[in-house]
Amino acid sequence: MKKKQPVWLTSFAAVILMTLILSFVLASVVEKDETKETELTTAAEGPYYDPTAQPPSSVQNGGKTDNGVTHGGLAWGVLRVGYVGQNKIIKESSEVSIPRLGNDTYGLVETNVTVKRLDERGNVMQTLTGKALVFANARDTADVGYVMVSESESRKWVNVLNGNPSFVFSPDRSNIYSYTIKERNSGEEIIAYNLADLANASGGAGDPPAGDGLTRIRNDLY
Repeated sequence: MKKKQPVWLTSFAAVILMTLILSFVLASVVEKDETKETELTTAAEGPYYDPTAQPPSSVQNGGKTDNGVTHGGLAWGVLRVGYVGQNKIIKESSEVSIPRLGNDTYGLVETNVTVKRLDERGNVMQTLTGKALVFANARDTADVGYVMVSESESRKWVNVLNGNPSFVFSPDRSNIYSYTIKERNSGEEIIAYNLADLANASGGAGDPPAGDGLTRIRNDLY
């Protein structure tokens, strides 16, 4: 996917332990911030603020961890989670198609998403970390991808982001539509949402990361 330029708030660098710069202030103003992981920022005010909200704490079941990179487990019940290996290519991942994104074949890796909740003065009052999947071209350098969450996970993220579910999940109002992700071998289909779309519909904005967003651990692991 390196020939496709990142779309503001819709595409991000795909890699676990990557440097993803993405922050969202869900208030009447938009601010920007950065961190080692994908970062969303939300204001602790408004009718949809829930102080007990929590993002998904896991995406895959099973797998193994190598220098902080967890892969090999099953995500969403059917998708094998890979890792970014030599030449920055996704390895040992399920291959999927995402019709809304064209004819490319995608692999997937797991990433952390950090949410900073701010008070009305912009001070961080709560930091939450959850998990999401990143989909990137399976046969090309994984320097651009899409941060996706399952249909069930999306409700938790909207709650964390102070979004109004009635608005966010109404395409006629928010202009957000789901993605169908089809596992190539089994043909099984999963409904997912772009996390950046959810954040945007919840009142946020942000920037894609600088560079390819990849952090080198060793020659065959990013």
